[in-house]
Amino acid sequence: MTSNSCIILPDDLLTYQAIFAKYYTSIHSGRKLDWQPHLGHCILRATFGSAVKELVVSFFQAITLLLFQESSRLTTAEIEELSKMDRKDLLMTLHSLSCGKYQILVKHPPNGSVTMEDLFELNREFKEKLFRIKINQAQLKESVDEVKCTERRVLADRQFQIDAAIVRILKSRKVITHNELVSELFMLLHVPMCPQNLSNWVAD
Repeated sequence: MTSNSCIILPDDLLTYQAIFAKYYTSIHSGRKLDWQPHLGHCILRATFGSAVKELVVSFFQAITLLLFQESSRLTTAEIEELSKMDRKDLLMTLHSLSCGKYQILVKHPPNGSVTMEDLFELNREFKEKLFRIKINQAQLKESVDEVKCTERRVLADRQFQIDAAIVRILKSRKVITHNELVSELFMLLHVPMCPQNLSNWVAD
């Protein structure tokens, strides 16, 4: 199971999940279902004024929107408590529903970022010509620390590959400057990392 395996599902979804699980195990003896929430998607039918729309949403977007059937207004913290969704997934989901092209939720305050104190409500004034609307999931930008951590992991994973490439280059070039060596490594390996990090690796 994923880190989101403890997500609280709405009763309707739990019922349909149980029905499908029973059907699946009845035709596939010995198999076991492993639910992956982050891969799920569905279609919700919603009414905005007199207009009926179909919303093509991710699993996380769906369970978030379904919470507003019971409550007219919810904070980020309340949605987290009711759904048990991972915080990073929750922030991306709320951003996609309130700050993207199709603003199904109204966010207070109305800015481009989502915090745990923000308040949300359904956008009852939502208007769109299309009947079926696909709402994309937002992607949070990595922090500077996260980017550096990722680069360090890439370096560690490619240690032997980089070392072997350095040996090959040095055997073919008896004399080479530090900068030339770094440049040849980039051309040879196409390493997706900061040039300074690779340069430091070579220096070590």
